[in-house]
Amino acid sequence: MSTKASIRTATKTYRVVKGVGYQSRRIKVGDFTTITLEEARHRAKNLLGPLASGIDPIKARHHPE
Repeated sequence: MSTKASIRTATKTYRVVKGVGYQSRRIKVGDFTTITLEEARHRAKNLLGPLASGIDPIKARHHPE
């Protein structure tokens, strides 16, 4: 999991960064001010399960089957 601060808005965000196939995915987990680190880790683990199975959660969100 990574934390990134945007220069323009100075907002810290929790993200999961993982490779899916030949692409790297950066998925927003939550904002630093609204969730705790423990909650961010819990959400990240839930996102990593489908990624490990080869399911791209970004595509699944936009094209549900």
